[in-house]
Amino acid sequence: MKVKLTYLFTCLIGFSVLSQESIQISGEFNSRAFMASSENPFWFYTNTNGSNSNDTSIGLSAFALADYYNKSGNNKLFSVGAGFYARDGFTRKFERSELFVEHTNKWFEVVLGAKNVDEIKYGLSSINGNILFTGNTRAIPGILISNTKKINLSNWLAVKGSIGHYRLNDNRMTIRTNIHYKSLDLLWQFSPTMTLKTGLQHYVQWGGISQDGIEYPNNFNAFKEVFLGKSSSESDNPNETLNALGNHIGSYQATFTKFIDSNQEVEVYHQSIFEDRSGRELNNFPDGIWGMSYTNKNSKWLRSILYEYVQTVSQSGRPDPTNTTFGQQSGGDNYFSNSIYRSGWTYEGVIIGLPFINPIDSDSNPKNNRVYVHHLGVYATHEFFDVKAKLSLVKNLGTYGAPIQPRENLIYSSLNISYNNEKFGILNLMIGGDFGNRNLFGIGLGYSLHL
Repeated sequence: MKVKLTYLFTCLIGFSVLSQESIQISGEFNSRAFMASSENPFWFYTNTNGSNSNDTSIGLSAFALADYYNKSGNNKLFSVGAGFYARDGFTRKFERSELFVEHTNKWFEVVLGAKNVDEIKYGLSSINGNILFTGNTRAIPGILISNTKKINLSNWLAVKGSIGHYRLNDNRMTIRTNIHYKSLDLLWQFSPTMTLKTGLQHYVQWGGISQDGIEYPNNFNAFKEVFLGKSSSESDNPNETLNALGNHIGSYQATFTKFIDSNQEVEVYHQSIFEDRSGRELNNFPDGIWGMSYTNKNSKWLRSILYEYVQTVSQSGRPDPTNTTFGQQSGGDNYFSNSIYRSGWTYEGVIIGLPFINPIDSDSNPKNNRVYVHHLGVYATHEFFDVKAKLSLVKNLGTYGAPIQPRENLIYSSLNISYNNEKFGILNLMIGGDFGNRNLFGIGLGYSLHL
């Protein structure tokens, strides 16, 4: 293993000095080590794209990216990225992190393969801009197509959209499960300094083979029914013949941005969660995330501050089996859970979306998707030092069917101090603690080199 890591690291260094007219190659190398009281604190492993787990004590990762430009060097045509993780705390200690090909032109962008979710807001947000897909897991393989530039409908209104297909290739209760994805955003330009983005995103788990050997519809007709949210005429499951085919998960989104000047902005945003008709009709309001942030890119001290309020307790009310509409039971939306896709909205046993909830129970973590959260993130910088702090106050209620009694109160905290030396790389000191119904403390050291 050490020989392979040394060889790859040497290759990355070699790539960084390679220069051709139409190719630019870059790389990154990361190492980290943790010491914790029993397991790692929450923010040591959450939203790290699967690089760490609660049991990770040491890890290495490397990534190489090749960008291919046209001969004039004005337009990037293709990018090829590849990376790996080597760490403990996982069943497979050596895994690919990313492996993708990306093509961009003036009309659309295509990503084929497994690509990580990019951090936004300096990594302060609990959802990274997407309450349903936060970057909490290793990259999921698939294909994503989106329009490169917004399509102007008028001087003040434009539209952007995307469509994707993914395959959950992990060991789960319903194997070979597909994910269908689509999104549509309306971009409103009220003035040069005020914008509003409103949109809808939609994921569907569909197809696959159950533990009993049942093959769920996986043909083009099934895809059309999944795309339109229609019931199935081919499935043997009464839920899919009566309701929509597959496990549907969606979110309404709205983000208002006020630009104070070219370097300062204030952002206010909301993202909901819905899984059925009652959620689509906003019967679960105000469930979701409500946030605001201030960013000053030129500040010599405070660069960004962010606050988020999360609640997932309504779920359209307590389930009422006597109250049905079109065969659907009202209430008890039971976020990120499903009776057919019983591994829920997870990949490799890790929640894909909002990381504060856990639809699958285990010995140490009971099933829990009803929470209240207050989350604060701060990013500051001075000369060669960067400081990032996160604090989350969490109240866990369990589920409607299995409430946690008494309610669980937790504090998740972390402090990351980085020293950036342009010649030798970045050194990181991480301090974290979880307090309340369980108490954890950890410290970590890291080193990063960008090539």
